[in-house]
Amino acid sequence: MKKISFAVFLLFCSVMSFPAFAETHQDSLVKQAINSLLSKDALQNTLHFPATVRRLYRGNNGQALWIRPQNGEGPAWQVMMLLDCVLQYGLSPASYHPTELTYNRLHRALDTVGKVSPIEAGKLDIFLSDAIITFVNHLHYGKFNPLLTTGKIDQDSFKGFQADSAVLAALPENKPYEFWSNIERTQPQDKAYRDLQRRMRLLEGQYSGDNYQVSDQEVRLIAVNMERMRWLPGVSGDHIRINLPAFDLSYQYGNNVEHFRVAIGRAATPTPELSSAIPSLTAAPDVVLDQDRFVNELLPRALRDSNFLRKNQYALYDKKGTYQPSTHSTLDQVALYPDDYRLRHASGHDGALGRLVFRFNNPYRIDLHDMPRKAFFEQRNRAITTGCIWLDDAEKLGKLVLLNDGQVKKAAQLGKAMKKYQRKVYMLQRPLPIVITYLTVLMNEGTLVVYPDIYHKDAELAARIFPSGSWLVAEQTY
Repeated sequence: MKKISFAVFLLFCSVMSFPAFAETHQDSLVKQAINSLLSKDALQNTLHFPATVRRLYRGNNGQALWIRPQNGEGPAWQVMMLLDCVLQYGLSPASYHPTELTYNRLHRALDTVGKVSPIEAGKLDIFLSDAIITFVNHLHYGKFNPLLTTGKIDQDSFKGFQADSAVLAALPENKPYEFWSNIERTQPQDKAYRDLQRRMRLLEGQYSGDNYQVSDQEVRLIAVNMERMRWLPGVSGDHIRINLPAFDLSYQYGNNVEHFRVAIGRAATPTPELSSAIPSLTAAPDVVLDQDRFVNELLPRALRDSNFLRKNQYALYDKKGTYQPSTHSTLDQVALYPDDYRLRHASGHDGALGRLVFRFNNPYRIDLHDMPRKAFFEQRNRAITTGCIWLDDAEKLGKLVLLNDGQVKKAAQLGKAMKKYQRKVYMLQRPLPIVITYLTVLMNEGTLVVYPDIYHKDAELAARIFPSGSWLVAEQTY
């Protein structure tokens, strides 16, 4: 497919209009062909989203959507124009039936009514439908989403965003210039994504069309991170977002954003990407120790010295949560049945979770918590933990969260509880969303900022997005 500049497209859109259609005999024949083709496995197996395509035609009463009488500015050409510009969204033209969807075929089907058979017209209409549905799903969910695969999204029972409904809604009568913007609204709308998308549009649209020198490295980096952003859940209102490569936590409340330094998992024990919600804050928290460490490292030392646990602020509990004194007889019983016991690091000034922890449900059992040793946060490379996230100035974030949760008195109490190391749990009236991301480029006031690829993830994803292209980003060192 031929690539055009975005400026040319805008000029094109400014003069176009969709005519109203009345069903003709030819339309009826194409409709019958489409319904017949959609029942055949041979064609179904060539589609990316066959179930969604069938829903799309059911939503349009089985009629053709694209191969209908129109001038050179109608809906079929709109789809082709969009597919010409997929590079501007960090996507590959190879994903959208480039062999089947050529301008020559489209001209043959549309320039003269009846020039091609209803079957050929029906196939062309179906491929256009699958192409635009695929494009919309890639814009909304990403092409390589690890959780929402093509097969899952394409199921009729899938309850999330539906591309067929979005495509039908994007075709307002007599307002074709809105088609592009309507389709664009299916992609993430947060500022970070929109900034990158505007940059990509310049690189692969205006700059490329005007023969500017475009950096392949920059294009690949932006495409990789736009893809990752599409995997993220939409978050509105107050929330916490942690970007691992930037070692940065941002807390957005109202129109304000506060940034905090964090330390994260080292490459051998990486902090995972996830989304969850923080229901509570705990001052002076205890921590349940890893069972392997308890059994293999600490229990043998306790068996040699029954005072070892008490001296080091460890507390022993059975499975029911009942405290067990670390006597010789108890420890002998623990040695026989270690899986029936748990070891906690009790509250104290050297507690592993520092003075404050922000707990959130996740399968990785990681927390966001205070780290009293501030020297860690002066390091350039802060990928140093075993997976949990250490937070600089946790007291400030905790107070802000409580204040914005309407708990003014508890916000005032938090500092005292942390200072005296008194265990207190502060339940939030509204659980605070938290999203942990892995973004190695972001725009900042018009400048592309590149962060270190600390977990070496960029090259793998870039190879999937650009399977035939070279990956040009050099390894970054600290």
